[in-house]
Amino acid sequence: MSCRVPGRPPGALAGQPGASAPQQPAPGPPATLLLVQVQALEQRHQLLEARWHFLQSQDAAAFDLGHLYTEYQGRLQEELHKVSQQRGQLEANLLQVLEKVEEFRIRYEDEISKRTDMEFTFVQLKKVACPALPPRGSLLGGPQPSFSPDHLLSFMPKQSPQRRKSQHRQTHLSPHSHPGSRASHPVPATGPSLPSPATHHPGSQPQDLDTECLRRTELETKLKGLQSFVELMKTIYEQELKDLAAQLKDVSVTVGMAPRCHVDLSGIVEEVKAQYDAIAARSLEEAEAYSRSQVEEQATRSAELGSSLQSSRSEIADLNVRIQKLRSQILSVKSHCLKLEENVKAAEEQGALAFQDAKAKLAELEAALQRARQDMARQLREYQELMNVKLALDLEIATYRKLVEGEESRMDLPSATVVSAVQSRPRTAASRSGLSKGPSRKKKNSKGSVIKITEMSEKYFLQESEASE
Repeated sequence: MSCRVPGRPPGALAGQPGASAPQQPAPGPPATLLLVQVQALEQRHQLLEARWHFLQSQDAAAFDLGHLYTEYQGRLQEELHKVSQQRGQLEANLLQVLEKVEEFRIRYEDEISKRTDMEFTFVQLKKVACPALPPRGSLLGGPQPSFSPDHLLSFMPKQSPQRRKSQHRQTHLSPHSHPGSRASHPVPATGPSLPSPATHHPGSQPQDLDTECLRRTELETKLKGLQSFVELMKTIYEQELKDLAAQLKDVSVTVGMAPRCHVDLSGIVEEVKAQYDAIAARSLEEAEAYSRSQVEEQATRSAELGSSLQSSRSEIADLNVRIQKLRSQILSVKSHCLKLEENVKAAEEQGALAFQDAKAKLAELEAALQRARQDMARQLREYQELMNVKLALDLEIATYRKLVEGEESRMDLPSATVVSAVQSRPRTAASRSGLSKGPSRKKKNSKGSVIKITEMSEKYFLQESEASE
């Protein structure tokens, strides 16, 4: 027998010209078929074992992978060159940035020094321009001091920018030491305040952000390196597999085998029988256990169903009783509703009748009120007419009395009889003298009463007309 070892998938068999390949077993009894399968498996086992020993006896061939490492080394050199160039550019940029930072720091310190000098100068000018105030009388009587801008500017110290810069470099005014230097001079409260330099320094959050950015960049660089290394390993392994397949492409091994194989099947049959018996016993036990569990489950389920049936029947009976009660309550409520509807209808009819009666009585009362108003107006008119008649009669009586008194005074005759005819009581000389003056008063009073009566009657008529409208 011979086997041919191909490149990558080992196990393809190929026979030589003088060897006989294993034939396909013909269909037959189960025992014969089993024997044929066992023989084929033993032959395959011998072939694979011979093939394995042959491959182990061969020397490991050296693979030429130097060019792959050379290419990888060249790529790494190019990346290193690029990184070195970028490093030089970044260092130059860093130097420029540091120079700008130093320049801005110097300018900032100069501005701080200028501001400090100006504040100190302002305080000195304020002390010179605003001395201690004199008494109040001197302010009112004496001349007021006047200061010109030129006079004030003459007190300002003149310093050159180089001198200020050297002075601040000697004192090392840093943003952190600036508040202390300012505290040494009196600063007016009204002056503009600069923001604290400490606010321009990066806090903990920007530092954390910078750290995370650097860490991320480092991890990305490591990832790129690992990816390139993985690509190199893949290329190397593929090349090794290709070389190994090329070496093992045409390898053949010859194996001698007996034409027949004697196999003792008694032990195998006993073992298979014992296995089948164990499987049958286990399946029987499982079937019995399953049937017992099913019977128990059905029994418990039937008991549960019986109890649920009893509870359902009791609930149905309770529901029937409740239904009967509800039906009787519904009938009683319906009869009560009918009675209430009849009562409501009767009350509505009685209310309608009472409303009609009240409406009729109201109409009668309104008519009676109208008639009473008309009677009152008529009586007022009659009363006014009677008052007019009474006024006329009073005027006539006063006139006749005056005439009679005049006649009595002319004739000097006793007028007791005449006066008694007019008034039913005797008069004396004093009363006669009062009567001479009385008619004029009565006339005036009667006129006033008539005017009042007419005004009252007019007001009453106006009120009656408005009420009727």
